[in-house]
Amino acid sequence: MLYKQLDNDELEVFIRICRRIRKEQSRRFKMNSLKSNSMRIWIKFNDERENLVSSPEDIRKVYSIKYKLIEKDLFELHTTHGVYNTKYINLTDKGAELVRELKNLKR
Repeated sequence: MLYKQLDNDELEVFIRICRRIRKEQSRRFKMNSLKSNSMRIWIKFNDERENLVSSPEDIRKVYSIKYKLIEKDLFELHTTHGVYNTKYINLTDKGAELVRELKNLKR
């Protein structure tokens, strides 16, 4: 059970990122090969600031949770170099497995 390894804050951030990726994805891609611009993900957090973020310390907390999820191998962070330096987040196989677990719990 992967979801038991995460605390409530990590689980909330994981679910928000996955929802954002789901909105951004094309239907022809598989669950574990999704890419989403991480800047859009964090703009989404700013839109929902009342629910999750209320101070600069909380913003730092959200960023630290993001990197904890990357360290736990639920996401991969990729950067592109050149004219547009952009960061992208990929859902790993372990992250896709966690999404499936959460869907089964919901039913």
